[in-house]
Amino acid sequence: MLGTLDTPFGRDKVARYGDGWLPLTFNIADVRKRMRACNRDPDRLEVSLFFLADVLQTKEVVHKARDSGASRCIFRLPVKPDAEVLRALDYSARFI
Repeated sequence: MLGTLDTPFGRDKVARYGDGWLPLTFNIADVRKRMRACNRDPDRLEVSLFFLADVLQTKEVVHKARDSGASRCIFRLPVKPDAEVLRALDYSARFI
């Protein structure tokens, strides 16, 4: 698993050496294209998309992540009382 900056240089490193990536953006197709150019199987890339924003992600954003090729999404949960954290989890679980 590689965590790199989402720059052409970083995406190139993932394409050449990675079998997993932890991006903060949706440039997954570019990495898969670069993998093909390196004669690597782009289907072997496992992507865990990480959301840094301190907001609940919408159904549309999660579906965009899925449609972009992410195998999993990592959500930032609120640092609040348990009841609020559980509400955030319940909210996200509705469309996962």
